[in-house]
Amino acid sequence: MEKPTSFDLNQAIHQWRESLADSPALGGGDVEELETHLRDSVLNLQARGLSLEEAFLVARQRLGPPPELQQEFGKLNGRRVWLDRAVWMLLGVMAVSWLNWSANIASIIVTQTVMRWSDNGHWIGLSHLLSRWLSMALIVLGCYELLKRWHKPIQRLANLCVRRPFIPVLLICLLNFTWHPLARWVADWTSLGLHFSLPETTTRLINHWIGRDQFLWIIIMSGSFLFLLRRYYSASSSSAIPFAGRNLDSWPVSVQEQDRSLQSLGLSLPEALLVVKKRQTPVSLLMDHTGQAEFPAKWLGRCLWMLAGVIMNDALFANLVILMERPFYRLTAWWPQYDYYFGFLLILASWAMVAGIATLLWRIAVHQKLSRLHQFARWAANHLVMGSLALSALWLSFQVLIAMPFALISWGPLPGPSGLFHSILPKCSGIGYQILHYVFLVLLLFWLARRTMNWRRESSEIQSAAS
Repeated sequence: MEKPTSFDLNQAIHQWRESLADSPALGGGDVEELETHLRDSVLNLQARGLSLEEAFLVARQRLGPPPELQQEFGKLNGRRVWLDRAVWMLLGVMAVSWLNWSANIASIIVTQTVMRWSDNGHWIGLSHLLSRWLSMALIVLGCYELLKRWHKPIQRLANLCVRRPFIPVLLICLLNFTWHPLARWVADWTSLGLHFSLPETTTRLINHWIGRDQFLWIIIMSGSFLFLLRRYYSASSSSAIPFAGRNLDSWPVSVQEQDRSLQSLGLSLPEALLVVKKRQTPVSLLMDHTGQAEFPAKWLGRCLWMLAGVIMNDALFANLVILMERPFYRLTAWWPQYDYYFGFLLILASWAMVAGIATLLWRIAVHQKLSRLHQFARWAANHLVMGSLALSALWLSFQVLIAMPFALISWGPLPGPSGLFHSILPKCSGIGYQILHYVFLVLLLFWLARRTMNWRRESSEIQSAAS
């Protein structure tokens, strides 16, 4: 006769609700509806002879694991799901900008130090490349460890910043505008004592190594995205409650007898095996899925969408903004007296183009028109090497397709004074990019995060009122 263990159904349901609390796919009413089905199923199974804990395990198994529930309800609440994803995509763009700036400062220090000892272009270029990527890897690992240990205080601080956004927005904008002067100061400080100019061949070799960085960036970003995607799919598939095999013949005779008796009560084979495993395991199976993998699975999805935002920004928006300068170069070469007007129009056209494409992508995503993209993502995640190469090739070919029409517009020699538009348009483009990236992006991030927080507050109020 087994000694009965104490089991609190309300506490177990509270833990189950917490696993669904952070999902944007389920609102307070959706969780209430699922809880009603869960409690009814528990009472029905308990009336068939199962203990309270066994009935809860089987009832939760019938509802499905949290990732499956989030996927199903996400089809109904697509706007809220993509609102949450947009927040993490924007945060990923900002985080990678800070990461690149920090890595550039570290690479400047290392490169200037190497230049003091050698004028070999290969050594200088290689030191720049290695120091940049090594510093980025160290920063990412440090942020991961910090987030892993202090994710709850960090989340509370983030919620406080979203509730009172004035000072955080101001500090982030000031930080964005500080990075470039800081990098120039570090370059000037580390270049003290370097009073010589490098030979032309050395400069060409250094630029050759720096040019390799873009291709390396595309390959690493594509591989990292697909690696996280594969981990996310595997975590979602393994989130179902485990049991030791579906083959009944591989179990002992006593287990087979228990399983058959449980199937006579109306349980399926996986459910019966789950109950048998519960009876043979001294530790409660509820600990397997009420928080053990909550942090990795949750942050896997968030980091995945952060990388998706980085790839979309680099492959689409950044290239379009840069390539839009070319037709304005042509216009400024034809009418150099209107260079400031063309610079102002370049800023407005870049902003309008980014807003229009972002709105179009938002409508496509909300209306669930990404089935082909999901199929490609599944295939690429299952074939990591081929998927990384395919995504990198798609990225590069997309850049070429974007560049072709603008290259045709700006084809041929540019007439007029050569120095005028080369000094005005890049400056206007830089100003437009800084305002868009350093100010508007921060404001949009906090606005979307505030809307997400308001939705979560409404859901929590519904859940607390029901409890």
